[in-house]
Amino acid sequence: MDRYSNPDLTVGVGNKPRWNQPAHRRHGFHNAHRLFRRSVGLRARDVFRLTLSADPAIARHAATKELIARPEFSGLCLVQNDTVLVCENAPDFPKDQPHSIQSISKLFAHLMAGRLIAAGQLDPDLPVERYLPAIGTGFRGSRLGDVLDMNVANDFSEDYHDPNADSYAEEAALGWRLAGQGRAEHSLHDFICAITSDDTTNASTTISYSSANTDLIALIIERHFPGGVLALLEEIVDEAGFEGMLHMSVSADGVPGLCGGGRLCLSDLSRLGLRLNRVALYDAAPWDAAYLHRAINGAHKTLPEPRSHVRYAGQMMTNGHWVGHTGYGGQVLMADPESGAACAYLSVIENDAGYCVDYMARTMDLMASLLDLLRTST
Repeated sequence: MDRYSNPDLTVGVGNKPRWNQPAHRRHGFHNAHRLFRRSVGLRARDVFRLTLSADPAIARHAATKELIARPEFSGLCLVQNDTVLVCENAPDFPKDQPHSIQSISKLFAHLMAGRLIAAGQLDPDLPVERYLPAIGTGFRGSRLGDVLDMNVANDFSEDYHDPNADSYAEEAALGWRLAGQGRAEHSLHDFICAITSDDTTNASTTISYSSANTDLIALIIERHFPGGVLALLEEIVDEAGFEGMLHMSVSADGVPGLCGGGRLCLSDLSRLGLRLNRVALYDAAPWDAAYLHRAINGAHKTLPEPRSHVRYAGQMMTNGHWVGHTGYGGQVLMADPESGAACAYLSVIENDAGYCVDYMARTMDLMASLLDLLRTST
């Protein structure tokens, strides 16, 4: 038979598959739910009801105007408790369409790890080889807690401006690109176990951000929890009450891609933020509030400048008020337990790298100002 390489997943200029090429990235992020090699889809039995009650003052706020006026903009949703205060979407992005949320997916790992630690099934003080004996020198000897906190130094690189960064090779294990003509797909397990390091101690005052940490956590959960990551994902989907489907990429060895494989519609991303708020308010057993409060209140390492006011702990970002995460390409989710609000922002950065730290820092500051407004008025 006459065959040709799948064009969406074939690697091209800049060592990127077509879906992530600048000219195709917006289409790729808006359609990632049907482009990646393997995915699972999960929907909730019961939908968490959201009621639209638009707030004209927030709609007129300078931060709101700036966020939705950008050419990168896909969608903005600001909710408080069960009320939608602002919901805007770009003309080419319907509100009910899934969008790649990239590393916001790490919040699923946060919820899972907190639950399993509280249940005594994981111990953050133990070295990771106790849970994954085959792990290589890139993580061997590291505490599980340091892996969760992005506090491990190894040879894995995640510099989006470097076309040869290891994070792009990771995409082949996750099914986001083809391995290459005549090359076998490698498993996520083999990829993570092959990472090396001379010394895993992170001597920096800032975190050493690496999606490989999240992959390792997913592998450990898959190995030690009955039903694995998928069973826990299904519980989170049901309890968050997603209206649409959570699409999650899956590796060749069947491990859900918690490091960045999630795709959600705008309102469901907001529902994930509201779920974090309910966890923080001790209203979401068996998900553990203590682990979330550890992130909010702990003296953890920060992100590098210009986001040194943001701490990182347990696969979660926080400034001491909001909790959440960012995602490659221009995605941000923030939840504020004090006000009961959550803010979701979807966008697509179309430069060569697909990333700009100043853009991300500005986005976070604008969203935080909206949450501050609701917190002070509550």
